[in-house]
Amino acid sequence: MDQPHRLSPAMQQFIESMGIYFEHLELPRITGRILGLLMVADRPLSLDNMAAALQVSRASASTNIRMAMHFGAAELVSLPGDRHDYYRLAGDVWEHHLTRGITLTTALRRIAEEGLAVLEPADGVACARLQEMRDFCDFSLEELNATLARWRERHVTGDRHQASGDSGASVLAPGA
Repeated sequence: MDQPHRLSPAMQQFIESMGIYFEHLELPRITGRILGLLMVADRPLSLDNMAAALQVSRASASTNIRMAMHFGAAELVSLPGDRHDYYRLAGDVWEHHLTRGITLTTALRRIAEEGLAVLEPADGVACARLQEMRDFCDFSLEELNATLARWRERHVTGDRHQASGDSGASVLAPGA
């Protein structure tokens, strides 16, 4: 990529805001910055591209893109005739976010059930807390599943503000 570090000040601020947001989620700021960069990139980026654009080491870019991939927010791609690895924002990142919430909440509900199964009838306080945990999980699962269904409907019908990649503006300089 030719001069990938040429992001406008506004884009740099957006990318930094993404980093701060993810830092509030107790993830490294650079992971959020990488996701912000991938959101505005007009094509997949190599580790060198990301490191140069974000002014971080290649090792930091590598560590943090792996974390983003682990959470399902980024994906590895290859380009024909090119031996480098490239990365892009996962195509189903928002659906993955919701399904991950469903998976984690289902696991938490199962733990509540396991706890309830081993409690003695005299453990009234613990029993009440675990029943509340299970009820919260049931409520959350209903909401998450309904949200996922609405998202899928909205996403499939095209009732979005703007489809990804159709802004017409190239954010990063063309070239490889």
